[in-house]
Amino acid sequence: FFEDQRCFVVPETPPVFGSALSLEMNLGEVGSIALNLSCSIGVILSNKFLFERFAFGFPAMLAVLNQVYIALVAQLGTYCGVLDSSSTMSLRWCTLAAALSALSNVTANANLNLNCVGTYQLTKLSTIPMTCFLEKVVLGAEHSLGVIISLFFLVVGIGLATIADAELSSAGLAFGLTAALGTSLYGIIVKSFQKKEPAVSGMQFIRGTAPWTALFEAPFVFVLDDPGKLLRYRSSSPRVVIVLVLVTCLLSWGLCYSYVVVVERTSPLTLQVLGHVKTLLIFVFGFFLFRSPLVPKNVLGISVAFLAVMGYTYAKHQPASALAGSGSISLTTPLNTPRREAKEGRTHEEA
Repeated sequence: FFEDQRCFVVPETPPVFGSALSLEMNLGEVGSIALNLSCSIGVILSNKFLFERFAFGFPAMLAVLNQVYIALVAQLGTYCGVLDSSSTMSLRWCTLAAALSALSNVTANANLNLNCVGTYQLTKLSTIPMTCFLEKVVLGAEHSLGVIISLFFLVVGIGLATIADAELSSAGLAFGLTAALGTSLYGIIVKSFQKKEPAVSGMQFIRGTAPWTALFEAPFVFVLDDPGKLLRYRSSSPRVVIVLVLVTCLLSWGLCYSYVVVVERTSPLTLQVLGHVKTLLIFVFGFFLFRSPLVPKNVLGISVAFLAVMGYTYAKHQPASALAGSGSISLTTPLNTPRREAKEGRTHEEA
């Protein structure tokens, strides 16, 4: 959800190899990557456990609870002086970004509720070609032949895997594509905001948008969830359900926080590798924990899609690498140099 925070970076201190500072930064990077990896996978699996094992079929309410928790922690951090309150977002940007993220969050949860974990992750991958298409239409962005070829195979892989999925829900697929559209638009909005308000950090962005996101998600409870059924909901293990809901809230916040730290301390290539590892692990956990059926076409489609994403990463980084080699743009320079320009071309679809 908050993976657009890669647009918000802070000046990076060049590592001094062999020094205590270098060791501290390396340990910090490993810790933030591990936290982000565990939170990303954990929030999906815990949500799926709630939906499938405990019949908690209220995806919109779960999204609202997560955002309320994130907003409360962010406000508490500001009150305690942990988060800087010097930079604020305008109401226009807050509401626009929050509306799109609310659409993405709620429909993604609804997709996870109706479909298996593998199909959910495949529809998330569809954000990549959708964002490239919207960037072309809205921003006039140009993409290399390598990017176009990898996107073609990505679409083919997604098509093969979803068609072969015996448990595919048409409503879930519709929710998944809607979530991908909302996520793509959200990424474009975040990129535009980053250009206009470069002083706002990732955590300040979270603090500004989280309350509005929860507010925009609330009406979906009456549309996608059944309020009467929610009030009558009973579980044979109520304590377990409460604990799982709290765990999803904690993991959602951990995902937001860790991603901001990862963006600040690592390179764009590290972000890409981290995204691929998460995708692969989510597929594996989905098949083994939830006994998703494995058929040859499904495996072939997932493999093609995963390889296409790796090819997309390579093709997307080719221009940046070439520019870095020529001295025009460096991916390791501080914020007040062309490093921000090197990051502008990457949005949420690469997560």
